[in-house]
Amino acid sequence: MSYLRSVMSRHFRLEVAFSAFLGSRFLSLLADQIALLAIPVAAYMMTGTVVWSGLALAIQWVPRIVLLPFLSRVVDLYPLRVQYLLVDSTRALLALLLVFTPSLALILLGAGVLSLLNGYAFVILECTVGTRFSRDALTRMQSRLQVIENLSRVLGPGIAGFALSAIGLPLTLAICSVLFVVAYSLGTIFFPHDIGEKVQTQTEGWLQNLRSSAHLLWSVRPLRRLAGLTLGLNFLDGVLTALMPALLVTRLGQSETVIGYLNSAGALTVILVMIVASKLASEKRVKVLGHGALAATIVAVSVVSTASSLTIFTLAYIVYLVANSVFVLYLRTERVRHIPIEHFGQVLGVLIAVILSAIPLSGLAVSLLSKVWSIDIIMLFSVMVASFVYGFSFFSTRVKK
Repeated sequence: MSYLRSVMSRHFRLEVAFSAFLGSRFLSLLADQIALLAIPVAAYMMTGTVVWSGLALAIQWVPRIVLLPFLSRVVDLYPLRVQYLLVDSTRALLALLLVFTPSLALILLGAGVLSLLNGYAFVILECTVGTRFSRDALTRMQSRLQVIENLSRVLGPGIAGFALSAIGLPLTLAICSVLFVVAYSLGTIFFPHDIGEKVQTQTEGWLQNLRSSAHLLWSVRPLRRLAGLTLGLNFLDGVLTALMPALLVTRLGQSETVIGYLNSAGALTVILVMIVASKLASEKRVKVLGHGALAATIVAVSVVSTASSLTIFTLAYIVYLVANSVFVLYLRTERVRHIPIEHFGQVLGVLIAVILSAIPLSGLAVSLLSKVWSIDIIMLFSVMVASFVYGFSFFSTRVKK
C-alpha cells in the first residue's frame, strides 16, 4: 500500500510540475504566433501590396521546413532541459535585434531564422509530452498541450493585430523578446527533473537517419494520411493569412485593428471549444470531429472569400478558426500513437517539415497569382486545392478489403 501511494504521489507531483511547465511554454508559443502574423501584416502595411506579405510568409517558413528535420535529430540526442534554455535565450536575443533593424529585407531574413527556432522549440515540447508519460497520463497531457497550442494560435494573431496598430512592428517584436525571456525564466524554475533525461543515442548518420524517418512516414498509412490532410489545411490557412489584410482593408474597407477584434472573438470561441474538448473528447470522438472539421474549413473559407459584409465575414472566419483548432487537436493526438519513441524527435521533425511546406507554397502562390487574379479568385482557388488534397489523402490511404 505504501509503495502504491508512493507511485501515485510521484505521478501526481509530475503532472502538477509539468502543468506549471506548460504555462511557461505557452508564453513561448504565444510569442511565436505573434511574430508569425505581425511580420506579414507589417510587410503589407509598409508596402501596400500583397506581394510582400506573401513573400514574408514564404520567407518565414522556408528555413523551418528545410532545416527542421536536421535540427529535430538533436532532440533525440541531448537533454531536453538544456535545449529549452538555449532555444529560449537565442530567440529572445534575435527578437530584440530585430527591434533595431531598419530594413524590411533584414527583418524578413531574421524572421526566417526565428521561425526555424520556433519550430525546433515545438518539436522539443512535443517530444517531452509524447515520450515521458504513461499512456493514461499521455492522453491528459496531450489534451493540455492541445489547449495551450490552440490558444496561442488564436490569441497570438489577436495580440499581434492590436499591437501593430497601437505600437508598431518594432515594439511588437520587443514584446516577443520579453515573452521568450519570461518563458526561459519560468521554464528554469518549473522544469520537472523527471523529464530531463535524453531519449536515446542515435547511431545512424544524419542523412541515413533522415531517410529512415521519411520512409517510416511514407510507409505508415495513418501518418501519411495525416500529412496529406494537414498539407491541404495549411495551404488554405496560408492563403487566408496572406490575404487577410487585403480582404478586410481593401475589400471591406476596415482598419487593421479589425484583425485584432476578429482574432479576439475567435480566441474566446476556441477557448470554450477546447475546454469542452479536453473534458469530453475520446479517441473516437476526436477522430470524427477532426474529419468533420476539414469539411467545415472548406465551407467557411468559401464564405469568407465571397462575404460582402463584415458580419458574415466574421461568423465564417470564427467557424474556420474553430474547425482548424479541432483538426489540430485530432492531428496532435493521433500522430503520437504512430511514431516510435526511439525516433520520436527525428520523425516528428520530418512530419512537421512536410506539412509546413504548404505554407510557403501558399505564400508564393499569393505573390504570383495576385498579379493576374483578384483576391476572391485566389481564395476560391485555394479552396479547390485544399478540397482535392483532402480527397486524395483519404482515398489514397484507404485499406483495401
